[in-house]
Amino acid sequence: MNSDKKSNKEKKPKKSSIIYYFEKRKLIRKFDRINRLFLFHSKRNEIEVPDESFTKKNFFQDIAVGEILIHKSAENPTNGLISLQDATFIIPIKIDGDDRLENFKIAYKYLRETFKTNIIIYESGPKSNLEKLIENDTTYFFEKNDCQTFHRTRYLNFMLNIVNTPVTVNYDIDVILKPESYILATKYIIDGYSLVFPYEFGFNQLAISREVKENFDANSLNNLNSEKIFSKFGFCQFFDTNCYKKYGGENENFISYGPEDIERYYRFNTLTNKVGYLKNHNVYHMEHQRGPNSSVFNPFYDQNVLLLKNITKLSKNQLIDYYKNADYIKKYNFN
Repeated sequence: MNSDKKSNKEKKPKKSSIIYYFEKRKLIRKFDRINRLFLFHSKRNEIEVPDESFTKKNFFQDIAVGEILIHKSAENPTNGLISLQDATFIIPIKIDGDDRLENFKIAYKYLRETFKTNIIIYESGPKSNLEKLIENDTTYFFEKNDCQTFHRTRYLNFMLNIVNTPVTVNYDIDVILKPESYILATKYIIDGYSLVFPYEFGFNQLAISREVKENFDANSLNNLNSEKIFSKFGFCQFFDTNCYKKYGGENENFISYGPEDIERYYRFNTLTNKVGYLKNHNVYHMEHQRGPNSSVFNPFYDQNVLLLKNITKLSKNQLIDYYKNADYIKKYNFN
């Protein structure tokens, strides 16, 4: 009887269980490393998150509300669009699942039916999934690419290179904001900020579930009951276009997922000191599957983390030299 119990105790777990265990441990270790990196920045006080709203918020808020009312009162969705003609949205995308395609349809429709603006889309993949969905008022590029890795930073720079509006919006297709957030962020850039995050840092991210997406409309954002999740650095950013180009655009040495969004904040906060976020504004994120291009299982993730560590050791002058002499910059007319 005892020997039977012992033999049962000593049974090795199935191979699939072992694989799952180590994959899970690998994921936890990687999250631990990035969390320590956040702490590393905090201790050195090199990243100072703004804790006050912008000084001209009330004035801009009044303008935003007025423009939203004009849009909502229009009889036809194509009439009375909110003007964001000073801004260009640059949207890189790889359709790696049904979720991503659905998110694109929702976000693209939302932008076009809410704003009169400029949109550039760069799709990469084995085949085009979007060409038939793109309207004539949108600039669209497709790169046939069988590689699984999505080099987001390179596609963003390609689009940034042809932007000729004063404001550039680095936009994640899985993200939606309330109209006033787009308007205010654009106006703050015009007013002199170099980089604006259109949501408050902290627990201000709300998930748009698959169920909500099925019947999504503009009012869906007002009726979400999802728990607020931590948000910082990513999702979408509004840039002064000249400043974005002057200080290197996107660092193409960051490949696929993470943590280029932290580096981007560190760089522009160090070089311009004109970075802020919209206090009391939320960001709404549409759920999607998490493959290597959306998680720490990106094969380039460790390389990216090391790059971030090295860059955040640079002084302001060293940072300027680094981006002035970066190899990828030579491909573009940024200066």
